[in-house]
Amino acid sequence: MKVFIIGAGFSKAAGYPLGSEMLTELGEFVERNSNFVHLGNFWSGFDSWRKSQTDTGVLELIDTGNVEFVITYLDLLAHAEDFKRMQYFKKAKQLEESEVNKLIYERGRRLEETKEFFLKVSIARESLKRLLVEYFEHKHCEGREEAKGEYIKDFCKKFVNQGDVFITFNYDALLERALYSLCRWSPSDGYGFNVDFKEIEQWKKHEPAALGESAVKVLKLHGSVGWYINNSNNKIFLNRGRFLQNFIPGIRDNAELDYPPDQNDIPVVMEPSFIKPIEQKELLNIWDEARRMLERAKEVFILGYSMPQADASAQNLIVHSLRVNAGQQKITIVNPDLETLGRYEELLGFQVEKQRAKVEEWVHPMVAN
Repeated sequence: MKVFIIGAGFSKAAGYPLGSEMLTELGEFVERNSNFVHLGNFWSGFDSWRKSQTDTGVLELIDTGNVEFVITYLDLLAHAEDFKRMQYFKKAKQLEESEVNKLIYERGRRLEETKEFFLKVSIARESLKRLLVEYFEHKHCEGREEAKGEYIKDFCKKFVNQGDVFITFNYDALLERALYSLCRWSPSDGYGFNVDFKEIEQWKKHEPAALGESAVKVLKLHGSVGWYINNSNNKIFLNRGRFLQNFIPGIRDNAELDYPPDQNDIPVVMEPSFIKPIEQKELLNIWDEARRMLERAKEVFILGYSMPQADASAQNLIVHSLRVNAGQQKITIVNPDLETLGRYEELLGFQVEKQRAKVEEWVHPMVAN
């Protein structure tokens, strides 16, 4: 069994940005779609906070263009506010009644002083998250990336066999499109959790969707375009309007409620932040399955994933899982950055095959033979 770990470099040639390019790409995305007012509102929510910053360190962080750094910083501020609130409630329970009034006054004064600051933080944080969702859903619906991503289909056709597994940190659905077109993957079970579909009445005269068993699994550790949460049972469903109809039309996920639609408006995209609370049941199972697959794999290919140093969850998963059978697996790292290649070998503690190339440059010669 082979396991392929893929990151942003895997989709770069198909028109998707690297993590360090994401903030700039979001700004350009809003400009290209200026007729969509809600996108402009989301960008303004972030831009208002950005323009209010005066601290040199924060400005330098924003200027990196790395959305992961920015959202992590906003997450830390939000967590600090939550921590102070919990401290307040804990202290209030321990005080005498006469002292509580004084605490309430002090708390109220501090809230008044910081209210505008934390309001801007909250708006900027949520605005960036929503923009990310809108961006990936828009790209998915456009479908223009499919032709550019033809090398992904060629790669899957030649190198991916039954029982192989993809572990991906990408939100896009390029890989699923390629595997589905080759009849090697189905959304019914291919994501690591079961999805129950039904046909849409007006599509019953068309050719039915291919929804058999998946020969290949795609484990998306950070969520995905088109994944949403059903509030009533906290389960993931595949959104019809924002995902399925632009991929596999004619079907819908039974877990998606007919009404009211606002209850379903919780996208399952884990924002690019180094603080990742993984609490949803299916996501927990996906991370656990990824660990098992890495430990069992005979070959592991890490394609276009730099494994950021601060992303402790991902680093621990990959490094500790691969160390279980150190030296017994063939591990190939494909990345154009020499420092990243060296860091993998240093973290793993044993020799790996290093290919200094972009993923598409590494793929093309092999599929051409």
